Amino acid sequence: MYCEVLVMDVNFRAAYNGSNKTVSIQEQLPAIVANAWYRQKLGVEKNQESTLEFSIPKYVPQIVRQIRAAISHPDSAVRLSANLAVISVALGFVGLLLGIVSIIK
Repeated sequence: MYCEVLVMDVNFRAAYNGSNKTVSIQEQLPAIVANAWYRQKLGVEKNQESTLEFSIPKYVPQIVRQIRAAISHPDSAVRLSANLAVISVALGFVGLLLGIVSIIK
């Protein structure tokens, strides 16, 4: 699973802890905030401790990682636009190749 990660800074923690709909995050403990979409994909229960391993794939360009994160994003509008972008780029390459072939012949 690919996703983007944001660092939990003091401002985020204060806003998150200020809500009456969330469990407070203690400053000295490591924590991850994830919505139901990601929790379900990871098999993690809400408000439970879990052991997870994360890694940044080596030798994969950042643009590829960003596209993969967008394609598996919880928001359907983001997924749709990412898929349309990939299709558009592929069709652009096909058009470029056909143009080059027509010039050569």
